[in-house]
Amino acid sequence: MANSKLRRMLNALFKNSGLKLLALLVAVMAFYAIRREISFELTYVIPVVVEVEKGIAVLDQNPRNVQIVLRGSQDDVRHLNQKQLKVVVRPKDTILDGSTSVPLRPRDVKGAGRFRVVDISHAFVAVSFDREAEKEMAVSAPQIVGAPVVGRVELEYQPHRVRIRGSERGLRDKHTVQTEHVNVDGRDRSFFTQVRVIPPDKIWVSAVNPPFVNVDVKIVTEAATREWKGISVQAVLGTAQDTAVTFDPPRVAVALRGPARVLERITGDSLLVFVRCSDLDPAASYELPVNVHLYGNPDVLASVDPPTVKVTLAPVRMGGVHLDRPLVPALSTNRPLTRKYYGPKQEDR
Repeated sequence: MANSKLRRMLNALFKNSGLKLLALLVAVMAFYAIRREISFELTYVIPVVVEVEKGIAVLDQNPRNVQIVLRGSQDDVRHLNQKQLKVVVRPKDTILDGSTSVPLRPRDVKGAGRFRVVDISHAFVAVSFDREAEKEMAVSAPQIVGAPVVGRVELEYQPHRVRIRGSERGLRDKHTVQTEHVNVDGRDRSFFTQVRVIPPDKIWVSAVNPPFVNVDVKIVTEAATREWKGISVQAVLGTAQDTAVTFDPPRVAVALRGPARVLERITGDSLLVFVRCSDLDPAASYELPVNVHLYGNPDVLASVDPPTVKVTLAPVRMGGVHLDRPLVPALSTNRPLTRKYYGPKQEDR
């Protein structure tokens, strides 16, 4: 009876043995594939942030950074922001002039997302406490890194002083703070930027006000002058005007002043010298200013000789330059070219 039952069990076990062996093999392969997929490990060195109640400051802590090991899926890596990784602890005992040791646990790691924290290089952080204080400090001029394409760099920054909150004893001998560097490498024109204020090294700081410095970076180049003579003056008319325009003189000289590297690229074909003649009375004559438009908006100054011309109009369908839209941007004489039109308005003439 017992032998019969054992025989039936063996028959059932080895029935379809090939399929069962294949299923076992697939299960083992799936197990290791999943294990490999979720066992991807990453190692980071991250800061330890000690949070204390208002009025209390951290005088010293050891360590300030720890190394952690994260384990998870490779697909989760794209959701991980290393800048958000940190260990945050909140000591229970924060006695002035006292110290304590705070355990570092996996749950204290912030920003790990779906990853599991499997190792922290330190088990505890030692913290000593001080009274919180605020001190005004001078901001050193931002350091320049790199080099512009041409010219030299001049900086203007604001504010020159900031207020730092931190450990009273830690701030006692500190009088200045630094900022992030200003990178001018490859720059060819002036620009504006913001840089972060960097608190004093190895000092616990709870607040910096303001946290950023505004920097006006000027790329200063040696100015040069180029002159074109005999440039024809053109008339800008409204689309519905059928007017003949004559100028006296019909040609003028144009002088441009600016960076030599910019002036070298300017040709006579890129200069448009014009007078705005729309909405003028053909029965009258005018003395109007001559404007200059430079294609590409180079950062230069323009002057015209003579600066004004005598304009005579006649109601004849000839002459002039007809435009479907206003000519903008344009450069008025002796005004720097920008993306805006600085030419004189019709009513100011």
